[in-house]
Amino acid sequence: VLQQPGALDKGFDPSIFIDPRKLHLTLLMLKLYSDEARHNAQQVLRGMKSQVNQVLSGQPLRLQLCGLDHMTDDPTDMHVLYLKGQHESVKLHATIISTRHRRQLSSSKQAAGQQDSKRQSARIGIDGRDILSEFADFDLGVYEVPALHLSQRGSYDSSGYYTCIHALPLDPN
Repeated sequence: VLQQPGALDKGFDPSIFIDPRKLHLTLLMLKLYSDEARHNAQQVLRGMKSQVNQVLSGQPLRLQLCGLDHMTDDPTDMHVLYLKGQHESVKLHATIISTRHRRQLSSSKQAAGQQDSKRQSARIGIDGRDILSEFADFDLGVYEVPALHLSQRGSYDSSGYYTCIHALPLDPN
């Protein structure tokens, strides 16, 4: 995408692509601002184990990862581009581009292709029409989900991945 002619003019730059170490599927986001709220969410996830096992009926959870979509009405001013994941009626997404991560460039560093670590205050969207049309049906195949994670946004482990505050293994046995 970055090698395409006019990519920079369309708002693309390396900083908006999600670090592969942080790539994940999102089922839902919870606003858990306190230790108590995080603890309660852990307890709920723990309590769902038998229900999840019953729904899976001893089978692994497999998701089809296919297609791209965006979270705005205007593909010429997109801020989030994601890969779609689906299993029956459950829809998930894996964000692959987010302008929230865009780094601000000073004019001297811009000419040298270097990035400042300071983030921009105003988000600048991307024109994603070409990437949507070219990769609309991009198929990564089927992914077997090993566990459901309750991850803490803004907190990372030593590998750079979100801190997992509780995991529910999806062991089919």
